[in-house]
Amino acid sequence: MYIHKCNKCDIVFYSELSSDHCPMCNNIELKSQLIDKYSYDYIIPFSVTKTDAIDKFNNVFKGKKLIPNSIKNINVEESIKKIYIPCYLYDVSIEGEARYIIDGNDTSRIAHIDYKMVPSIATRLVDEARIDGFDMSKLIPFNPSYLEGSYVIYSDVTSSEGIIKISDDTILSAVDLIGNVNSGEYKEINNDLIIKPNNTYLALLPIYMIKTTYKDKNYTYVINGDNYKLLGTLPISYFKIIAWFISLFDLFFIIGLIILLVIKGVMIWKNYW
Repeated sequence: MYIHKCNKCDIVFYSELSSDHCPMCNNIELKSQLIDKYSYDYIIPFSVTKTDAIDKFNNVFKGKKLIPNSIKNINVEESIKKIYIPCYLYDVSIEGEARYIIDGNDTSRIAHIDYKMVPSIATRLVDEARIDGFDMSKLIPFNPSYLEGSYVIYSDVTSSEGIIKISDDTILSAVDLIGNVNSGEYKEINNDLIIKPNNTYLALLPIYMIKTTYKDKNYTYVINGDNYKLLGTLPISYFKIIAWFISLFDLFFIIGLIILLVIKGVMIWKNYW
């Protein structure tokens, strides 16, 4: 396996080839180095095949007549990339005190809650809000044999940054859990809960990525390699919109003309008799 750094977009990734091209920008000018070990703990292998991913992408365009032809006609077979993205998994503890109004009473509760394997995407190359739904129960110990035919994106997010990303949601989850202890009605007043990391693991998650350009704007489509979900924004051809309105106008004009001729024909028929 080789580690590469792209001279154009600066991303770092692994691949099986000593000479390769960047999966993000297709640049071939790379700084490369042979490696013989990895620092990953877990992996979710691909359960969606490349053929299925291509079919999923092509099916998106069915019935969508306003999509530009240049997007519809993209060579998916050549454009699609099989990629593993890094993800931190944290064992953390939430500790501290939270105050609530519970069934009308001001109540304080001291808590210690442990969370296991909380995920946080470890790369800025994909929008974490759009990469979700991975089944973490499918995590298995890392084995490099699963990387065959794939790119592996190197982490550009530190472990400390990852903790910051998950802290608010994890503390919010703890606040709800503490307040719901007795299943009464509750309202949080304030809390001094803090998050303490215990263990950090690095995992790899599977995605397919397709990148294309339309009118100098880049479009990226991601297919979750675990659950088959496709995410991305489809461009619209304004030329096709105008053509659609013109055809619609022509249709209504013809219909109106036919109605007018029918009415006129009826009047002539009445006058004849």
